[in-house]
Amino acid sequence: KVFISKIYNLSVFRYLVSGGTAFTIEYGSFLALFYLLKFGSITSNTVSFILGLLTSFLLNRLWVFSGDNYQHSSSRQLFSYIILALFNLLLTNVAMIYVVNLGIGAYIAKVILIVMVASWNYIIFKTLIFKNDKTIS
Repeated sequence: KVFISKIYNLSVFRYLVSGGTAFTIEYGSFLALFYLLKFGSITSNTVSFILGLLTSFLLNRLWVFSGDNYQHSSSRQLFSYIILALFNLLLTNVAMIYVVNLGIGAYIAKVILIVMVASWNYIIFKTLIFKNDKTIS
C-alpha cells in the first residue's frame, strides 16, 4: 500500500497517466478526423493537437504539478504553455509532412511525434512552466 502511494505521488507517474489521457483524446480525434471525416493530415493534426493541448494543460496544472506555491501565475503558465504548444504544433506539422511523404502512414507518424513531444515537454513543464517549490519529484 505504501509503495503504491509513493508511485501515485511521483510526478512522472502522474505525467504518464495524464499524458495517456491526452494521447487518447488527441490520437482518437486525429483518427476520426483523418480517416472517418476525411480531413487532410495537417488539419487533422492541428485540431487533434489543440484538443490534446487543452486536456494536457488542465491535467498538468491541476494534478501532475499541482501545488499552492507556483513560481508563476496561472495566466503566465497558460501563456508559456501556449507558446510551447505553438512551437510543438509547427514542428509536428512539418514533421508530419516529411514523414508521410516518406511513405510512413499518418497513424504511425502521429504516434512517433506524440512520443517525441511528450519527452521534452515533461522537462520543460517541471523546470519552467509549472515550477513549484513543493513539486514532488
